[in-house]
Order: sequence, then structure tokens, then C-alpha cells
Amino acid sequence: MTLANEKAALDEGVLIRPRPDLATLVVTGDDRASWLAGMLTNDLASIAPGQASYALSCNRRGRVQADVWVVAEPSRILLGVPRERAEDLVTALDHYLIMEDAEIGPGPGTWWLAHGPRASDAADAAVGAGAVTAMGAYNRWPTAVVVATSAEVDHETLEAALLTPAGAAMSRAEHWEQIRVAHALATFGVDYGDKAHPQEARLETLAVSFDKGCYLGQEAIFMLEKRGTPPRRMVRLALDAPVAVATDLTVDGKRVGTVTTSVTFPEEGPQALATVKTKHTETGTELMAGEVTARVIEPAPPPAGR
Repeated sequence: MTLANEKAALDEGVLIRPRPDLATLVVTGDDRASWLAGMLTNDLASIAPGQASYALSCNRRGRVQADVWVVAEPSRILLGVPRERAEDLVTALDHYLIMEDAEIGPGPGTWWLAHGPRASDAADAAVGAGAVTAMGAYNRWPTAVVVATSAEVDHETLEAALLTPAGAAMSRAEHWEQIRVAHALATFGVDYGDKAHPQEARLETLAVSFDKGCYLGQEAIFMLEKRGTPPRRMVRLALDAPVAVATDLTVDGKRVGTVTTSVTFPEEGPQALATVKTKHTETGTELMAGEVTARVIEPAPPPAGR
């Protein structure tokens, strides 16, 4: 499967992404949705069974503690979180459970994401294979979130079912890295960590609602969006030659940022994601990545009209 095949699946069919890096947390209780709405950045108060959302868990200072896929079922809500953050996230969120009828803890589950116009077809096929599914969006791609919560679900059968819609393709990890660099989509623990505000990683349009009620970290995130400027910002770079991750970026010999992801496209050549001081993030700005010239370029636009 080539990168071109996977791009075509994303645009015209459905691109399937296994997510073995996600651990499962389970939230139960009558107040589960309203409580989570006060904990996470996206609007979850009215999330209904069969719906999914992409959100962030932030601390009181508005710094991201984890990114979270939220899946609503009739009697519980599943959270897909970075595996290395799962235990700390349970502890942190449980601290804010006071009078609410809600409970959070670890649970079983293996996760897949299905992006593209035929995502709902993939979801229907996954249900037939025994998985839990819910529909949401990511970067304006219709997205089915698929979770095998039962040990009785055969993963090979499920993956075969996910590939039944017309134009379906299974994503290779290296190709997804190229796709997300093209669209400037940050990965937690790679392009940003728990010291970053959502705006620094370009997450404010993907995972934050500025119209919902109060949530943990809202004041800092809202003030930064409406009245401030993040000190750093993730950018997409075109490079004159490949560079390694963690290469310093400089202007006039002064360090202004760091490369966080580096890939090489078959036609466009080397590109990267980097975190850079905001004053150097305007499109066309030239930086030096070691001895290599780097230029800030715009992310590929999300699908129109979705």
C-alpha cells in the first residue's frame, strides 16, 4: 500500500488506523456525561450513545495532560487515552469526583480509528464483528472510533470487516506520519507534552469548544485564545535536506525552536513539524535546522464542506 493509496482512501473511502497505543478508561454513573463535560475541553454534556468526540484533559493552568477519544455507550463512556498517561489520568480526574454520581477506572479495549467519507460504513461493519463503535470527526474527516472491548472479538476478523467498504485501506505507520505532517496534526508525547497549552500544538480547532460551560483549565485556555498569544506554536517546515528529530532551529544563530517530527515525501521531499517561538511562525519565515535551511509552510487544508 502506497502513500498515494492511503491519501485516496482518506479522501474517497476510509483509512483505518490501528491505535495499540491507546488504553481504555471507563466512566459510569448517571452524572458521567455532565461530569466529563466539566473535565475535558470539548462539548460533551449532550453526547449520546453512538457519538464520539476528540478532546483534551488539561490541568487548572490549561496545560494538556493527555488527548482523549470519547465514545458514548448507553450505560457508560469509554475514554481512549495515551497508555503511558492512563494511570495518572485516573488519579487526576478522580480527584475532582466529589458529589457526582460517576466513577472512573481502567477497562479492557483495543482501539482503531477510521477516517474518511465511508467511515460510517466501516463502523457498521465493525458492529457486525462485535466491536463498539461511535461516530465523530477529526480534522473535519468523518471518523469512526472502533473499540474491541470483549476478549471474544477476533481482531483479524474485525480488521477484515473494517476493510470491506469501497476504497478502504489499512494505514501504515510511516504513511500516517507523512499525512499528519502534511496537515500539521500533533501527536501527544511526540510534538507536545504536558507543559503545552492547546494553542501551542494547534489543537484549539480540533479538540476545544469555546462555547461550552466551565471546564478544568478553561480560564487559561480562553484567555490565551481571546487576549493573548502562545509563546510557542507548532509549524510545518519544508527542508532542503532531511534532519533528525530534536534538531535545534535557529535564526541568526539564536535558538528559536526544535524539530519534533521529520519525514520525507516521495515528491515534495523532506518536511518536519517543529515547535517554534511564535514570532518566527509566519509562513515563509526561514530558519536553520543545523546546517539545513527550513521554511515555514502552511498545513494542507482539511476537507472542504465536511
